[in-house]
Amino acid sequence: MDLPALLAESDVVSLHASLTDETRGLIGEKELRRMKPTALLVNTARGPVVDEEALAWALNEHLIAGAALDVYEKEPEIFAGLLGLENV
Repeated sequence: MDLPALLAESDVVSLHASLTDETRGLIGEKELRRMKPTALLVNTARGPVVDEEALAWALNEHLIAGAALDVYEKEPEIFAGLLGLENV
């Protein structure tokens, strides 16, 4: 299954990818728009795999239900737009 179809059909998307040129920014606005409004995004891979600004936007717009983050794009710094969100 290709990534666009996987994102559109999954209830939970759990990322477990190494950080490479191909995976940097793998999940951004375009990908988040494909996800179900009830879907959850879990990132235990590497922070830069997810565009945190796009993620904060998607969570605020209720494009997805929530996110679980074990890593951050610019560790140890956390993108300010994610702080205080109840669905992170």
